[in-house]
Amino acid sequence: ISIGGVTSTGGAISFQGGGQLSGAGILDVSGSTWTLGGDFVKSSGTLTTTETTNLALSASSTLTSDVALNFNSLNLNDFTLTLGSPTSNLTVQNAITIDTTTEGISTGEADLTVEGDFTLAQGKLESTSGKLIFRQGGTQSGSSEFDLGASILYLGAGYTKSGGNLLSSSATLDLLVDLAITSDSALSFNQLNLNNLTLTLGSESSDLQVSSALILDNSN
Repeated sequence: ISIGGVTSTGGAISFQGGGQLSGAGILDVSGSTWTLGGDFVKSSGTLTTTETTNLALSASSTLTSDVALNFNSLNLNDFTLTLGSPTSNLTVQNAITIDTTTEGISTGEADLTVEGDFTLAQGKLESTSGKLIFRQGGTQSGSSEFDLGASILYLGAGYTKSGGNLLSSSATLDLLVDLAITSDSALSFNQLNLNNLTLTLGSESSDLQVSSALILDNSN
């Protein structure tokens, strides 16, 4: 779409082969369910999503955008979503669940914000850098893999790991509230930012290693 536009403000719109938005093109999917079955690139133009727009996959897809995008929900449907550039930041208002081996999210250098619960039971979440913001914390189990790369993980509630792999030795953990982390295996971060808050390790197996200097300078 480079001239003119497509508008769907309450129904369902499906791009089974992906698509492009550029120039003076307009795509308005506010209040709709937008299904992607291929790569979609927004290099310019106007893409309108709202907190009532749902994003669903019908095939593994790469979503690339020159502006941040906001969706009500993300349904992977056993596929993988890749964020294709550092500007392709994604916010999802409701819970994200990755629970089959073929499902996953690859954020690359983009930011991912999850306002609801985050559940990683199978499959993979991977990031090379950028920010991962879990407002309601998260749970990890099964044979899942969470590869943080050199990202910053912001937690707004506790994180519980009862299975899977958490690769975080190059990452930073940043607290948004007082919280507990419980893990079935030792955890390692490059840096820990407490932000005058308290981190509690929730079990005997929740060992924590921080490679960089750890500063405790607030008695509260």
